[in-house]
Amino acid sequence: MASGAPTVSVIIPTRNRADLVCRAVRSVLVQSVSSIEIIVSIDGPDPVTEAALAQIHDPRLRVIVAPESKGAPAARNRGFEAATGEWIALLDDDDEWMPTKLERQLEIAARSSFALPIIASSLIARSPSADYTWPREVPSPAVPISEYMMVRTGLFSGDRVIQTSTVMARRAHFTQVPYLVGLKKHQDWDWLLKALAIEGAGLEFVPEALTVWYIEENRPGITASNDWRASREWALSVRDLITDRAYAAFLLLYVGSMAARTGQRDSLRPILSEALATKAFAWRHIAIYLSLWIIPPSTRQRLRRLVHGRAVT
Repeated sequence: MASGAPTVSVIIPTRNRADLVCRAVRSVLVQSVSSIEIIVSIDGPDPVTEAALAQIHDPRLRVIVAPESKGAPAARNRGFEAATGEWIALLDDDDEWMPTKLERQLEIAARSSFALPIIASSLIARSPSADYTWPREVPSPAVPISEYMMVRTGLFSGDRVIQTSTVMARRAHFTQVPYLVGLKKHQDWDWLLKALAIEGAGLEFVPEALTVWYIEENRPGITASNDWRASREWALSVRDLITDRAYAAFLLLYVGSMAARTGQRDSLRPILSEALATKAFAWRHIAIYLSLWIIPPSTRQRLRRLVHGRAVT
């Protein structure tokens, strides 16, 4: 690391969400770790966001602007190339951090036995009506990472979560395994699967909730897609990194959810048939899959709040 370089480079991709990205930046500026740089990577011309960020007067903040929009993965990669810190921490523009987030992760990194540790943490998933502390089950070495990410253990989201804004890893790791540009969905899972496949890599987890993840707010992002076919094609592209059990669960719980959300009933049978063909499916996932087509999303959200949520204070 060059003399005077920050310990952590924070990469925030954004576009056309000036108020949100300023909130994210401010949550970084109050971190208990001061040896940081913040690189806001704007995905294409965006004068409003540039002007808003210019009102934050802190030398640790840097803004880079792409000449054209190419999506969140490309924006993150530009940030990786510009970073100078030994570590890189990811933050989405609509999330924010607790003040000790980086401090706690650096403590874990210092004690890690991995040459390339990836440090994640628990989070607060905040919706307009309730907070949830996720994940309810922390990662374990006994569970393959593809199964941890894709095999849901309950009816509702939040049992197993590794969310982008909780992740920190060495800069060398991100430059060795950049984000896949052009991928419209599952960019973070794609990166994590590939990054953990590198020799010397391993996952560390802080059980404290160090990030606030805003959910169910229906905001457009840099990258968004409900194309179930594209999700299936992505899973096939990383099939060698996914167990049969994880692949079956991904088809039933994620591909199926997108198809159900868009009302494409002609997909119900082929998705189910492919999952059954793996012979590694779980019957409870079959039941959840069928419920996706039967129970409206609004009803599932109300049930989740009843079972796992608490009122926002």
